[in-house]
Amino acid sequence: MSDFVFQDCYKSCFNKFELVLVASKRAKDISFKNSKLFVDPLKNKSTVIALREIEGGFVNKFSEEK
Repeated sequence: MSDFVFQDCYKSCFNKFELVLVASKRAKDISFKNSKLFVDPLKNKSTVIALREIEGGFVNKFSEEK
């Protein structure tokens, strides 16, 4: 995989503050709730996985894990 580009995350989040809030919530869900992953983890930490899910459009500020 290529280097991570934060600009691709702005499809779902419109500013940096919102991106941090969404990514931190998703990373906590991945770490503590054993959530379903939408991307291949590839030995990445939960924060990187969360950002890759946001980049791919799988997670946004309105999504809720059920």
